Amino acid sequence: MMELEQFQAQISDPTGWMERISQSTGDYYYFYDFSTGLVHFTRNALKATHIFHLEKTVCTLEQWCEYVDDRDVSRLKRVVDDLLNGRSKNYSFNYRVKNCCGESVWVNSQGKAFSNETNRVAYALGRLSSGAIREEEKFDSQKLREELEGYLTHAHPGFLLLIGVDNLRTLNLKNGRDFGDALLRDVKFILQDEVPEGCEVYRISGDWFAVNLPDLTAIKVSHIFAKARERLRGQCTISAGCVSFTDYHVDDKDTLLQYVEFSL
Repeated sequence: MMELEQFQAQISDPTGWMERISQSTGDYYYFYDFSTGLVHFTRNALKATHIFHLEKTVCTLEQWCEYVDDRDVSRLKRVVDDLLNGRSKNYSFNYRVKNCCGESVWVNSQGKAFSNETNRVAYALGRLSSGAIREEEKFDSQKLREELEGYLTHAHPGFLLLIGVDNLRTLNLKNGRDFGDALLRDVKFILQDEVPEGCEVYRISGDWFAVNLPDLTAIKVSHIFAKARERLRGQCTISAGCVSFTDYHVDDKDTLLQYVEFSL
């Protein structure tokens, strides 16, 4: 995302600010005002008829839902409800929209909710991107191992959490590789959003992620997994394995990684 905090200083002219950003990046931006229930889109979304079927740049949430694939409307409304009720602040999720030909196209919606001076959620600013955007696969297993070795060497309390996306191959076959790529980005985004600041989530294989969680209790680790699973509900299911840095009394990072795989 762009520097979303800059938007607070220009709240009096949200559409003008978004238009300037969209012209420089080519992305599609939107602003959702919770007080009016209106969604404002940048003008370039009107021209992207291969993705969207918008008739004007401002509509209600219910009107926008008419352009969303029926299978994904409830998911979209659940994300909005979570933002409104403070259950989440940052979001990233995939859903399908109908283009001008009536075809369903996967898009990724990523953004952040902002509160007013009374600490009530006032608006959300986000970006829509086509699922056709694909990132190069980058695996960080070596970084994870180096980090883990430091915790084991010093007998540091904490846990290693391993999380995998269930049936990713089936999801790719059903929805297309673009969906799968966007889904993996979402999983990492959500995990990173849920873990404590300073903890890095690593993608260690095609559908597996891992994170070292020093100084956390088993209960707190389970809460992280539960919140991530709930935020991904409707997109995919995830499985997890977790082991303590100290319970097995090993100083070999590879052995501990085997233990966490066996715990799945």
